[in-house]
Amino acid sequence: MNIFVIKLNRLLIFSLLLGIFCASTFIVFSKNNDDIPLPIVMYHSILKDESRAGDYVVPVRQFKEDIDFLLSNGYTPVTVKTLTDYVYNNAPLPDMITFDDGFYNNYEYVYPYIKEKNIPIVISIVGKYTDDYTKTGEANPMYSYLRKCDIEEMNKSGLVEF
Repeated sequence: MNIFVIKLNRLLIFSLLLGIFCASTFIVFSKNNDDIPLPIVMYHSILKDESRAGDYVVPVRQFKEDIDFLLSNGYTPVTVKTLTDYVYNNAPLPDMITFDDGFYNNYEYVYPYIKEKNIPIVISIVGKYTDDYTKTGEANPMYSYLRKCDIEEMNKSGLVEF
C-alpha cells in the first residue's frame, strides 16, 4: 500500500489532481492557514497469488487487511467528485483510495469487496489498454485491463469513479 499525504489549499487542488495519482511520497505544497491534509492510498494491481506480490502487486488478502485497517481507524474513502465538492461547495474532505492503470483484477477482486464495505474508490485507466481488451474481450486478473463493460458496471454502482 502506497500512502502519501499532501497538504494543500483549495486553489492548488485541481492543479494537483493529475499528479497525485502518480506520486507515492510525502509532499507538502503549501504552509498557510488554508492547508488541509489529504491522505491518498494508491494501488496498481491486486492478485490472489501471493507469490506475485511486489512493489506494484498486492495480494487480495493484504488489500482487504489494508482497507479494514483504514476503516477501523477512522478513514473515510472519497472520490474526485468529493474533492470537487470540497473546492466549490466547502464540503468536508475525507481520504481517497486510488488505483492506477485499470487492471482487470480491480474489477475481479477489488470491486466485490468495496461493494461489501460500501466504500468509494478512484481508478485511473489507460484508455488504449481499455480499448484493446474491450476488442478482444479477454478478462484475466493476472495481466489484462478493464474492458468498457467492466467500467460501465462499476461506474453505475456509484462507488467507482474513473
